Amino acid sequence: MITMNALKTIVTRYQALRATGMPVKAALNDLRAEIEPLAEKEKQELARQLRALEASQEKTLHPLHSKSAPPVKEIVWVNCPHCGKSNQKHELLCYSCGGLLDRTNTASETQALAETNDLTLSDDFYGQDSMLELKVRGTGALFTVQPQKCEHEVVIGRSTQGSAMIPDVDLAKAEGEKYGVSRLHLTIRYQARYNTLSVFDLGSANGTYINGQRLHPQEVRVLRNGDELRLGRLVMNVIFLLT
Repeated sequence: MITMNALKTIVTRYQALRATGMPVKAALNDLRAEIEPLAEKEKQELARQLRALEASQEKTLHPLHSKSAPPVKEIVWVNCPHCGKSNQKHELLCYSCGGLLDRTNTASETQALAETNDLTLSDDFYGQDSMLELKVRGTGALFTVQPQKCEHEVVIGRSTQGSAMIPDVDLAKAEGEKYGVSRLHLTIRYQARYNTLSVFDLGSANGTYINGQRLHPQEVRVLRNGDELRLGRLVMNVIFLLT
């Protein structure tokens, strides 16, 4: 049975993802691997906490003292794919079993995806045959790695003399120490279910930035083709390639 601390961790990670501007569905999808193994009662408790969290955010955005009342919207109902109970379409999790109300496979959305003809047109698509290239700006240093073929998360940092710990991408070769790269700076993980790469700052001294926006320690973010990834003052361009 899951502990309250573990449940709190899921809620905290959800808050962090939402704080970056990530949509509700995307945040839940990112946490799906942690949510799905939960027991029914645990999912119900998680659903209650997430609803309360979203409700508090809604009150912050639309205070009660607002003079103009919001327009009445027609209620749309959907059936939970797990227990069959009816839920309002905007709900995140089923009120009954706590399961994810995943509506990403509806006929209309499937048709919309099919119209693209090729999912690899998306900048955040990273498949089994892809390769990640990190090009250090100003030095010409180039690092290539395939996180999907690693048995562990890819660690980026810099080695030091006499240390037995060597990161998978060693930026010591690109003057990492000079530019403020930590020995264990961040990790990159391949999300096979969603064909994406996610980055996770390891509490680095000088921070990690994606396109100028700083990641909070232990915050998870999706890496996209063309992103500017900055570790301290060392800047790398992110390039997705097909092998």
